[in-house]
Amino acid sequence: MHEQGETLSGLLWSFAPSGTTTPASLADVPATTDESTRMSKELRRRGFRFVGPTTAYALMQAVGMVNDHVAGCWVRDEVAAAIAGRSTAT
Repeated sequence: MHEQGETLSGLLWSFAPSGTTTPASLADVPATTDESTRMSKELRRRGFRFVGPTTAYALMQAVGMVNDHVAGCWVRDEVAAAIAGRSTAT
């Protein structure tokens, strides 16, 4: 990837969703999304293994690409502010 001027970070963040939704309950938090499915397919195409759509979505949650904290969660606004700060920094 580096020889082609790419970074893993750039590749992964290219799949960040443009919009956000607020789940009403934990049952509304998805296990996969269209973006995580596309990320998974691209990573597998590049030779990565064990990166299905659910694993890709968990990565998106862990690094702050998505904010799927339920409505009323005490940390939801904090995560939203961090995501907004990242998008203005890039």
